[in-house]
Amino acid sequence: MKKQDMNLLESYQKISKIRANKDATGRIYIMLFFGVLLIAGAYWVTLFIENSSLKQSIQAAEEYLNSPQVVERSNEANQLNADIKQLEDILSEVRSAQNVFDLQPKFTSTTMNLLLAERPGTVRINAISYVGDSVALDISGTRVYSVSDYVLRLRRLNYFQEVRYNGYDFSDGVYNSTLVIVLKGGK
Repeated sequence: MKKQDMNLLESYQKISKIRANKDATGRIYIMLFFGVLLIAGAYWVTLFIENSSLKQSIQAAEEYLNSPQVVERSNEANQLNADIKQLEDILSEVRSAQNVFDLQPKFTSTTMNLLLAERPGTVRINAISYVGDSVALDISGTRVYSVSDYVLRLRRLNYFQEVRYNGYDFSDGVYNSTLVIVLKGGK
């Protein structure tokens, strides 16, 4: 058998080193655990302080919003909004009615000016009557073509929906006729 020298110191140092490494690893885990715990605790404290500050701000805002002055003004604003909505509805109805009225035929000064401007010198307007959308003209002319010429002029204007002419009567040297003019809407 061979004799082997045993170095107990070296063996002891190796075992101590292994134990020290195990202890160091355990210490690292413990330090890491306490570090995470410390950071989480600091974060929790920060959140707690911010949460209480936020609750105080919310409480102050609720107290302001629930104060009698703010509630009264809020009710006034709601009433004003309701009144505005009601006025907008009325305005819409008025505009709708105005559109209907605008489309109805009207006998205006423009219509009268056109009737007078297109009248030949040999035609005289004896009477004008206006009913609904029709204007009836009682006219007389001194020449046989005067009345029909006046009717043609009025038709060429394209201002009226229709110009009705049923001929004339001749009496006492005058050609009498009645024209019925149907007005266009929207004029």
